[in-house]
Amino acid sequence: MLRTRISGISRRRAPLRLYAGILASLLLACYYFLCTKTLTPVDPPPYTPFASRKCTPRQPCARTELEALNLDKQGNLRSFGSPNQTLSCSPSAYSNGSWAFRPPSRPGTVPDRMRDPLDAIKFAGFEGCASSRLVEWALGADVKEQWGRWPNVTRWEWVPGEGCAGLEQWEKERMVRHLVEEGGWLLIGDSVTGNHFFSLSCLLYPHVIATPNYNNPIVRLTTDRGSFQHLYLNPASPLASPLHPNPLSFTPGFSILKTPLVTFRRVDVLYSKAELVAMHEEWYPGYPSRTHLFNNKERLHTQSVEEALGYLTAPLPYGNYATMIVSTGGHWRTTLFKGYADGEKEGGGIDGVVAFYEHVARRWVREVQERLSRETRNGDEREGESMVVIGGGSRRITKNVVIRPYLPGHDQCREAKGVLEEVELMEYERYNWRHIWKFNHIFETLLTDRQAYPNIHYLPIDRPGRLRPDAHTAKDCLHVMAGADVLEGWTRYIWHFVTQELGARA
Repeated sequence: MLRTRISGISRRRAPLRLYAGILASLLLACYYFLCTKTLTPVDPPPYTPFASRKCTPRQPCARTELEALNLDKQGNLRSFGSPNQTLSCSPSAYSNGSWAFRPPSRPGTVPDRMRDPLDAIKFAGFEGCASSRLVEWALGADVKEQWGRWPNVTRWEWVPGEGCAGLEQWEKERMVRHLVEEGGWLLIGDSVTGNHFFSLSCLLYPHVIATPNYNNPIVRLTTDRGSFQHLYLNPASPLASPLHPNPLSFTPGFSILKTPLVTFRRVDVLYSKAELVAMHEEWYPGYPSRTHLFNNKERLHTQSVEEALGYLTAPLPYGNYATMIVSTGGHWRTTLFKGYADGEKEGGGIDGVVAFYEHVARRWVREVQERLSRETRNGDEREGESMVVIGGGSRRITKNVVIRPYLPGHDQCREAKGVLEEVELMEYERYNWRHIWKFNHIFETLLTDRQAYPNIHYLPIDRPGRLRPDAHTAKDCLHVMAGADVLEGWTRYIWHFVTQELGARA
């Protein structure tokens, strides 16, 4: 009887023990992974304010944004090409131009006003857009109340400065030929670089198709902002037909179905978080970097630089890239790098993030150049790996990295009615926009050592975009809409630089 009673009590208590165990496990998981832990505040590592950096006539640099703008305008910082190379159109010559208003070349070829979001494609002069990701947002047409921006927002054209000669007329067919025969583009950056990818999908349409297909609901559920996006040669393009008067010449191993012409991979901060924490521990050993450097609540898409370089140097058929285009800056702020947040300092402590960024950028350019130099040496040893066959002849593809300046946002862009004549400096803090120039300037000054970094080029071509507060997407003042000639200008100049300036050097 006693044994039966105890047995019954045990059976009744068993579910209670099970529930208690589950609850304890949940509380433990919450403690380690989900719940906010209260950390003891720690002072950020010491750093020198950016305005106090040392500049010399032999090594010019800027302490203020106005100084940086003047250096770019005068072309005093040579961060591209070969040391003694004369460029037909330098980045500074290109950027020292102005916006000109151009009515449609053929009246009646575009609508008189916006009636549908996709009318933005017609206003921009695109035949269509291959990418299906957030199309209306990327065109800046997802807010009906702002449709009054059209047609004027797409009628501005950038006219380069007087020192720019040899910038050829845009032809999408020639650009496609460049990507197939001379090597594709690998775009590395955040969502603004994603804007650039979308614009490319419109500029090259209908000769390209885009993946993933975001019109598929399963794709939308299984991909995120960090997923790869690709542009492939459209098999239906006349350029792909052997009957074309001047058909494309394909490298042995090139596959229309497998070889991307353009790829976008989202990388917000150059390295993975684990790598950045390890670097911070190395440079600031007394600081608890693992627990205090990052705000883990802020979403971040990033990866190792070795992974990005792995894509750039991947062999056919899955890789045929010749140019990696990198841009970063928007996520280097104290809301992410919370260890530097200090409300009593300028920019909330942003110069601490800038100081860390300078260390990171130095390592990044060194590691990237070492990898590119090693690939070049290996390519010489491995017959055919870096060869392009054209018309019975052959030549080697030299892989290069282009750094595109990060474009800061415009405060109160919704009130903008047109273009600016000169860059306007922000007078108060908004995100890290007032300090973006510091991140750009660090890359630019590092890359003035052309002997050390012959394959990495910083192109100061951000001025046209800084004069267009009207060219942002509809819901914020950072992202840039396709069709306003800002993103398209990036493509045209980078295409010119890698084909004409670097091509002339080869």
